[in-house]
Amino acid sequence: MKKNNKPFYISLDRILYLISEFFSAGIYLELPYKLLNLKWRFHKKDVDDQLSIPHGDCVDGKKKYQLNSYSGIMYCKKIEVGKLKKSEYKRLWTDKKIIKFVKDAREVYFENNPTATLPDIPVFQIKRKKNKSYTLTINENECEIGLETEVQNEEKGE
Repeated sequence: MKKNNKPFYISLDRILYLISEFFSAGIYLELPYKLLNLKWRFHKKDVDDQLSIPHGDCVDGKKKYQLNSYSGIMYCKKIEVGKLKKSEYKRLWTDKKIIKFVKDAREVYFENNPTATLPDIPVFQIKRKKNKSYTLTINENECEIGLETEVQNEEKGE
């Protein structure tokens, strides 16, 4: 059998990326979809907590955009430069992973700042099919989606 004696090359950028991935497991969440046509990463323990807990940092492009997770406003150097569409905002706040991540980030923040206050986590009513609506309910420990049909709403007197 012939051995391959060719050297294996890997870029320094790739090495640094792999190291950061290894040490940051669970510290940040990178969204698998784009908002405002940009990729976003949310950190649990971001030292720049002036914007929102947590807030998104843009990982696309050269500009340092930040996204306030509660208002949906995008900033560049603390200047408002854009805002999420309603559909993007809804997508963000109906994502179970982001809701769990936000709860964890808020816990970490409150451990260090027990007297601080943060905005409530948004709750949405999502309409999927005719005569059915799904209500996103956020408990202390988990995120649940409940199903209510129009018949159930009529029984309640709505």
